[in-house]
Amino acid sequence: MDISPLSWYTNLSVVSYEVDDFIMRKSMKNRVKIKGALKSHLQTSLYFGIAMILVNILIALINVESALIMGCFTVVYCVITGIMFFRNKPIIMNELISFATEYGQIQRKLLKELELPYVLLDDTGKVMWTNKAFDLLTHKAKGFNRSISSLFPELTRENLPGEEEETEVKFSFESRDFNAICRKVSLKDMAENSDIISAEGYDGYLIAVYLFDETALNIGLKASRK
Repeated sequence: MDISPLSWYTNLSVVSYEVDDFIMRKSMKNRVKIKGALKSHLQTSLYFGIAMILVNILIALINVESALIMGCFTVVYCVITGIMFFRNKPIIMNELISFATEYGQIQRKLLKELELPYVLLDDTGKVMWTNKAFDLLTHKAKGFNRSISSLFPELTRENLPGEEEETEVKFSFESRDFNAICRKVSLKDMAENSDIISAEGYDGYLIAVYLFDETALNIGLKASRK
């Protein structure tokens, strides 16, 4: 069963909104690094400091006293630049995460209001995030974070995506028939395609589960057979 591009796009938005907390639990924090144009921009001042050191060496060959004066300014510049670089780097990372969070709120709200019950799981099958339709269906309060199999025994780890990208599980819940489409969402691919961060050696994933109510369809099929 195909899922619309809008649903898949909003699904990725929720993943980006929740990924920071999941990555922290997987000890990925130390492997996340700035890369690309942002990294080059941050390192420009350091490269300029190296260039000043080289220029200072050339001046020393011409006039030692001038080189000493220039050297003092170079040292001060390098120290200040180094302190600002290592001090501001974590601040910039936090700002990037905050920006991504705010940017994803609109897509997150769309999925939250989606009438189709939806739940986001970690790779062990533990509930990370649910929308309103899922909360109403299961009668669970916001923040429920137990295993999905505690709600639906048919959705065991064996029936969730692992090596395969997608699984489909049919089950009944409160006299209603459901078809659960479970799709793996690779966090490794998201990190590799990012222009800002890199996460080498990480191969984690989340699981997006859509619950389609097929009760009316099954009743119709039974009636047509009679």
